[in-house]
Amino acid sequence: MRPTRLALTSFALFFLTLPAHAENMTLDRMGALIDRVGQDVEREGGLWRLTIEDVPVMIVTDASVDRMRIMTPIRNAGGLDEA
Repeated sequence: MRPTRLALTSFALFFLTLPAHAENMTLDRMGALIDRVGQDVEREGGLWRLTIEDVPVMIVTDASVDRMRIMTPIRNAGGLDEA
């Protein structure tokens, strides 16, 4: 798996394992985790913009309904190599 895919997959899987501890998660605690894995992190309330291995990532949260979305651009598979 390419390093970028591995990093993004690891990042997403990390957040998918949080439900067991979600009752202890706050936006500030999540922000600290994001600061550890991302570069050029910008935060506006429950919205983060960052990069992981030169891939832009946006994380949108709504604490009132305990929801989070991680968004990143996708590419046409025809432009990718097999690595």
